[in-house]
Amino acid sequence: MEEQKIVDQIIDLSSRALSETDRKQFVSYLMARGGLLAQIVGKDIEVEEATLKVWLEKEQEVLARLQEERKRVLRDMDGLSRRRAAVRQYSPKFPFPPMPVFLDKLG
Repeated sequence: MEEQKIVDQIIDLSSRALSETDRKQFVSYLMARGGLLAQIVGKDIEVEEATLKVWLEKEQEVLARLQEERKRVLRDMDGLSRRRAAVRQYSPKFPFPPMPVFLDKLG
């Protein structure tokens, strides 16, 4: 039954992550889940079928959210890259090079 508790905690953390709007908090919930997942990976776990269905649904929702976040990050990176390239392309050119100015003390 310990496996059932771990799976329930994973589902709970997944639900919390999905309801979170802050990216950092979303990631922290997923990281917390990682430790629990490591405990059951590779083991034959025995949990109720209904729990497995809920877990699968949550995992699909998490995957969809991660794909959305990936697209958003790539879009942000592309925008930054374009702005940076635009700034590099702009360089003011004057018809004459700057002339040194010599000021003498008057009077």
